Order: sequence, then structure tokens, then C-alpha cells
Amino acid sequence: MLRGWLALLAVLAGIGFSFAADSKSPLLSDQRWDEARKYLAEGKAGEAKAAFEELLNNYPQEADLHLFLGITLLRLREPRGAEAAVKRALTLNPDHVEARTLLAWIDSEIHGDFDAAIEEYSKAVKLRPDLAETYNNLGVAQKRKGQLENAAGNFNRALERRPDYSPALSNRGWVFVEQQKW
Repeated sequence: MLRGWLALLAVLAGIGFSFAADSKSPLLSDQRWDEARKYLAEGKAGEAKAAFEELLNNYPQEADLHLFLGITLLRLREPRGAEAAVKRALTLNPDHVEARTLLAWIDSEIHGDFDAAIEEYSKAVKLRPDLAETYNNLGVAQKRKGQLENAAGNFNRALERRPDYSPALSNRGWVFVEQQKW
């Protein structure tokens, strides 16, 4: 689970958390928001969960709060609750790229449902076609499903956006290995 957690953090860090991306969000002026994220970053998942839940009592319409609660619940090994929290975030903001990315990760890594992961990662690509990370994530899901040509194409698209993006270079290399394209 630790390896999966680290992979998740890498995926989400690559997308770039919004952290209450809406500059009008009341969360930005609430010190508890910073404190809750600090708890999570320090590995204090129980404290983070309590803090995010308290904040949700005041700000139930903040998609980022639901997302961070979902991340916290994953850290606490509560995947069902995490998935529900992420889906609530997407109900509030269907264009939330980070929530789509986390839902795709849950589909892939917890449920083993690569079709659902591909669908969610494809939505993230449509929302953020400028990000190499979105194409790389999609390519990884396609590779895991055995769609090697599609995966290679998405790794190439990632590299068009960031030629030095090492995860896409490595992933494309592994596709070539599987295809025996030496």
C-alpha cells in the first residue's frame, strides 16, 4: 500500500493540486485549512481527517475539501469512503482535474478496472490537454489494459509537451520492450 500511496502522490503532484484554486474560496482565509493539510503532509491522517470533516461542516460546497478528505481516507486505508468523498468533489465540480485523477487511480489500483480508469484519465486530458502528466497517466492505464499502441501514443503526447519528462520516457520504453521494438 505504501508504494501505491507514493505513486498516487506522484500522480497528483504532477497534476498540481488546486488547494482551493478558486481565489474567492473562503478556505483561503481559514487557518484550519492550512492546518489540516499540514497534518496530512506530516502523516497525521487521523488528525487530518478530523480537521477536514470539521471544515466540511462549515464549507460543504468546497470540492477541494472532499478531495483532501478522500486522500486522507486512502491514507487511513478506507478506500470506499475515499471513493465516495472524491465522487462528492466531482459532483460539486465536474471539471476538478485532481479529483478525476484520484478517481481514476482508485479505479485502476484498488478496483483493477482499467476501462473506468481510462475513461476518467481521458476526461482529465480533455480538461488539461496542456499537461504532460495527464497523457502519461492515461498511457499507464492503457498499457496496463494491454492497449500498447494507444499507450505509446499518449506517452509521445506527454513528451511533446515536456521532452524531458522522465516518467513518460520510461513508460514509453517499457511499451517498446513489451512490443519487442529494440
